[in-house]
Amino acid sequence: MDGWIKLHRKIMDNPLYLSEPFTRMQAWIDLLLLANHKEGFFYVRGNKVIVKRGQIGTSSRTLATRWQWSRGKVERYLKELEYSNQIEPQKNNVITLLSICNYNDYQGIEPQSEPQTDHRRATDEPQTDPNKKDNKEKNNKNDNNSSKETAKRFTPPSIEEVQFYISEKGYSVDAERFVSFYECKGWYVGKNKMKNWKAAITTWSKSEKSKMSNIKTSSSTQNVNDIWNQK
Repeated sequence: MDGWIKLHRKIMDNPLYLSEPFTRMQAWIDLLLLANHKEGFFYVRGNKVIVKRGQIGTSSRTLATRWQWSRGKVERYLKELEYSNQIEPQKNNVITLLSICNYNDYQGIEPQSEPQTDHRRATDEPQTDPNKKDNKEKNNKNDNNSSKETAKRFTPPSIEEVQFYISEKGYSVDAERFVSFYECKGWYVGKNKMKNWKAAITTWSKSEKSKMSNIKTSSSTQNVNDIWNQK
């Protein structure tokens, strides 16, 4: 889903925020709110810890108290987020840093549309100026080209859209794994921005079939070797 809402960190000061055990989604939103919006640092037992933009300096014990969970549940949840490429933990002998993958997708600056300014010079020429018709046609053509370019801009799909397309095509691809993988890469394929996510799914499907075929071939070869060795 596209679009933004502004969620200020002051929401954490509301008495209701920490009044009940967190749901899994509340825990994820809390991590986004706790992440640094710019580089900073703090000290732990005399050691300076630098926390970059999109990172959180915390521990499972702190989060367990905050979310009203057991430490085991917190650690399992963080492992799940790591497996789905939503966070990347960096542990050291002082503290654990959690990096939010694609932090800018959640906390980037929403582009503001600038007002259009008319730079044409006012004149006393009559409205029947023959050049105006040509200018109007040229402007319409430019508007159409601009609309086409806008239509070509890539928009990341939701998990639901990916699941529907996979089901429609009968592919054996994990939708959540596909979306998480490319979200963590900023929806880049190699060094280029992705242009068609459906084509990427088709490639994934072919890759999965190729892997399965190789596994079956390997298994068949092993069976033949076993029979030969028995002889």
